[in-house]
Amino acid sequence: MLPTNYSPENAVRAALLILQDVTNDSGQPALEVCTKESVGIALYDMVLQGLNPSKKQCYFKIEGNRLVVAKSYFGNIMSAKRDAGLLNVRAVTVYEKDVFEYGINTETGQKFIVKHEQKLANIDMAKIVGAYAVAQYKDRVEVDIMSKPEILTSWFEGPNKGDTVAHRKFPHQMGERTVINRLLKIENNSSNDADMFDNDNVFIHEEGQPQVDEKVNQEIKENANKQVLTMDVEHEEIKPEPLPAQDQEQPQETTGKKENDPNDPGF
Repeated sequence: MLPTNYSPENAVRAALLILQDVTNDSGQPALEVCTKESVGIALYDMVLQGLNPSKKQCYFKIEGNRLVVAKSYFGNIMSAKRDAGLLNVRAVTVYEKDVFEYGINTETGQKFIVKHEQKLANIDMAKIVGAYAVAQYKDRVEVDIMSKPEILTSWFEGPNKGDTVAHRKFPHQMGERTVINRLLKIENNSSNDADMFDNDNVFIHEEGQPQVDEKVNQEIKENANKQVLTMDVEHEEIKPEPLPAQDQEQPQETTGKKENDPNDPGF
């Protein structure tokens, strides 16, 4: 099942075009370095998450001979709005001379902002002390706060180690993206697949479990497995190695056991 209003065909076509320019540290193209299995898995993961690389919702990176898809800042926000009911999210940078106070709810462990006063003269890229993000949902508000050391550590874990033109010139904006990503990560990874179901076809059972309408079940029985999805992928034919010559005077005993098909990739 795919997310509503998502076109996997467009996403895969965009991915194959973008992959033409993805290279490793040695300048080798991804489609030459990475295994075909890892490329297929990365594309499948992209579609499963409902991401489109042409909209900067994800990007591809090379790890050894494997291609990996990673959700971007824009992808995290899109997924949170689609899957977790996010209404709005904003992040703010905190500078040295700001008046900033936050608290922690000792019952829930949730952080909340008590006060943040900032003057225009305080904004100095060399005097950033941290950032926080506020996410608004229909029934609650979530807050996360990161100090500058935490942000730098997070950058260092990335593929560019935080050493890009954007990180050097706009550290406040990149720091705000980092804290938003961390805040939304829990919501995205803990959300269910309710957004993939049509509310008109789902009702709540007495025990509180969602059940699919009988009309939908009948439609599934009538239409399931009637459309074949194929993917044109070039592959190398694997030919079996010739068996060693057998002694003609000692015929091989047949047990009726079927040999494994050498052309079966086992995938």
